[in-house]
Amino acid sequence: MAEKEKKSFGETSVGKFLKKNLPNAVDLLADSKIPIVSQIASVVEKVGGIAPEQKEEFNQALQDYEQNELPLMMAEQEAVTDRWKSDMSSDSWLSKNVRPITVLYLLLMITVFMLLDSIGSKFKVNESWIDLVKTLVSLVFVAYFGGRTYEKVVNTRQKKIT
Repeated sequence: MAEKEKKSFGETSVGKFLKKNLPNAVDLLADSKIPIVSQIASVVEKVGGIAPEQKEEFNQALQDYEQNELPLMMAEQEAVTDRWKSDMSSDSWLSKNVRPITVLYLLLMITVFMLLDSIGSKFKVNESWIDLVKTLVSLVFVAYFGGRTYEKVVNTRQKKIT
């Protein structure tokens, strides 16, 4: 059986519906690693809601998202969390610290190269360096803090089930 491929939120049924009908909602949800259904509904309300004739299509897209696409996103995040737990349970100092060391090394090297590239008669940081730093900072925040948000969502769902 072929494994389903994980989609970005914009490629999901709900993402496509929102892009077509409420593009502002997609922008608001773009920062969220794994938008949950209540968060999507809240954002839709915030930007003006759905026209009555679109409610059925939106509800169908939401149901499809919750049943088919959200579990894939959550499974991917769970795999990352499991890797981090495995690293932390290891007896090796290196395996516990390889991720923070890598982040620090990359940050140091980017900073050094950015400064070397910017030194001149008029100190100016090239726009490409700024874009790179923005991207990396976003990635780190999503990885570290998105993982914690995911754990809270899973714990909340498990409490509702039991």
